[in-house]
Amino acid sequence: MTCSTKQLDEFGLVILPNAINQELLGDLNERIDKLFEEEADSAGSEFKRKPGCRRLANLVNKGDVFTRVITNETVLPHVAHVVGDFKLSSLNLRSVNPGSDVRQPLHSDTGYARVLGLQRLVDVARHHA
Repeated sequence: MTCSTKQLDEFGLVILPNAINQELLGDLNERIDKLFEEEADSAGSEFKRKPGCRRLANLVNKGDVFTRVITNETVLPHVAHVVGDFKLSSLNLRSVNPGSDVRQPLHSDTGYARVLGLQRLVDVARHHA
């Protein structure tokens, strides 16, 4: 067990400095902006739409930059520590528009509570990139 996985066990989160470096973050933002532009009104149409939010779906098939995210060697061991063996079935994006009062509590679509830790990992990594 590493120091960072011990932090996960003790505190329920861990800070992974530079898990998403500035180059990757820039590439992600650029590709996401381009996808919203390309998909326009059909962006995220596979899901229930809500006012104040934007969505994109099936991102694994929409650019190499997303493969770089889901194969991140810094993050993957921590995801596995939280959820155990796992298989990625989809990668989607939900973005609340600035100034919106839309809220979505942390949740698991599958009902499997351990998945909640994954969102924390992503949020903390993004914040500290």
